[in-house]
Amino acid sequence: VLFNSMLKVWIVCAMLVISAYATNHDEAISLLDEGLMKTNEIINRMMIKWQITEFPNFLKSGAMPKSSWDILKVKFQGKILPKSSWDILKVKFQGKILDGLLSPKGETKFIMTFTGSSVTAGHDSFFNQSFSELTGQVMNEALSIFNIEAVSRNVALGNNPCLPYDVCVKTFAGKDSDLVHWEQSFNCDARDPRFKFVYEQFIRQVLSFQNNAIVVFSNSATPNWDKDKCKSPKPKPAISTDDKHTSDPIQIPTELNKREITNVWSGISGMLNKYKAAGMQFFSHEHYDKYKCHGPYVAEWQCCSASWHPSILGHQIRADHHAFYWLLILRDAIQFIQTSLKNSETLDDLSKKMKKHLKAEMKYAIAEPMHESKYSDGLQCYTTFQPHTDESMSLDKLVLPNNDNTPGFKMDIFEMLTEPGVVKKARKMGYKDFKHMLYGNKDSGVLSLKTIVTAKGNSFLCQPPGNWGKLPKGFTNMWECGTEVYLTPNVPVGDMQSFVFQKDKATRISYTQKALTDSQSWLCVDFDSPLPIGSHVLTVVPTTDQKIGFAYLLIP
Repeated sequence: VLFNSMLKVWIVCAMLVISAYATNHDEAISLLDEGLMKTNEIINRMMIKWQITEFPNFLKSGAMPKSSWDILKVKFQGKILPKSSWDILKVKFQGKILDGLLSPKGETKFIMTFTGSSVTAGHDSFFNQSFSELTGQVMNEALSIFNIEAVSRNVALGNNPCLPYDVCVKTFAGKDSDLVHWEQSFNCDARDPRFKFVYEQFIRQVLSFQNNAIVVFSNSATPNWDKDKCKSPKPKPAISTDDKHTSDPIQIPTELNKREITNVWSGISGMLNKYKAAGMQFFSHEHYDKYKCHGPYVAEWQCCSASWHPSILGHQIRADHHAFYWLLILRDAIQFIQTSLKNSETLDDLSKKMKKHLKAEMKYAIAEPMHESKYSDGLQCYTTFQPHTDESMSLDKLVLPNNDNTPGFKMDIFEMLTEPGVVKKARKMGYKDFKHMLYGNKDSGVLSLKTIVTAKGNSFLCQPPGNWGKLPKGFTNMWECGTEVYLTPNVPVGDMQSFVFQKDKATRISYTQKALTDSQSWLCVDFDSPLPIGSHVLTVVPTTDQKIGFAYLLIP
């Protein structure tokens, strides 16, 4: 009797599984059809908006190896497919009805993180008009069909030298990113061999992210023109043979535009084979300049920005450059899944193929860097600058109380000490980037920081950049006023809140400003000797009435 009862239960469960699988299979086909239709609709909308048939240079914006196309394609497939068929049924039986093959709404995200300069931060436009926000909206329109939330995360900073920012990707971008966008070419040109180690460190850090994140390099330039230029415009250039593109969308970025990689991105192109797993993509946004005053490239294009910032329309075209190619790849991913399901492949098989592909790409990540760098892969980057995604890396959280009746260092937004109106305007415009800093002088007492060193390597202490190098009245560079730095070694973490700095129990740390004439790396001093592994307190001792400020601590 017990056996017969168990057999009946097993048969009922099996029938439920088969029924649920068939239902999910049919719903999957339906959802994929709907998603493909929406993706094509958005792509066609862009074709019409930018009149791409008549003004084909739009298509020159994106370039990537075929392997990069495939990596993003597989990533999209992984977002669309469930973890397993069992997970689908489990969620169903728990009452969380799935739309087709997908997880409950909001559970699956596609996180696009945009690092960069004031170009990406959206300066001169309202933040909600910036290309990172517009890209997120367009991608969400397509991905939401599959209950995937497209998240646009903007962590760009205006007035921002490449170092140390570009070696602090984990802190700013967050390890949960699926795609990390770089835009700093106004500051460190990708053709300049001096910055190869910067690009490589950026790539290596992104490769360490948990979601197999890919790297998107994007040029800063977004051409503008004064409307007076259109009073007597040059004739619209004829469409040349080179401008005529193949009907195969994969060939446009991977074949026809591949010269862009070696021409514009020559400092990075040599890393493509070594870092295939990064799925690198390259975008240049200036090719429409030859069409100024014609078609959608109207006389009022520059409204209402500085010449070096994207205008309102400039943000729109940058967003569509990215979204257009990502949607083409998404369409390819959808069509692949459609074909596979129609050929009776199971969801489990597709998931396994996707994971196998990503694992195969990861073998291309080399153990040793190609270019010499003083910055280690495991660098811990603490900062006061906002926005940064990993709040555990906030420098101000390392500050210990002085416990000696001195007031301690203050923290404020840099511009509040120079032009408070700028901060007020920035908040009104919705900007996210604010350069908080810790500052003080000898009357403030010391600045003691909890310092946990976990590996061998170099350490750096960095100040904010000022207003393009100009510091507020009463401030000076820390290396110009006899600032002393000490390490009190082997302090238990539990004792740090009651820590009181004593020179006789500390070791003085010597440091050197090695890049005073380099506009992209002058913010930091290098500690002359490596810090020992362990739990310590690093203490900065001001020695004059002049104020000094800090925004980064980099330790291994």
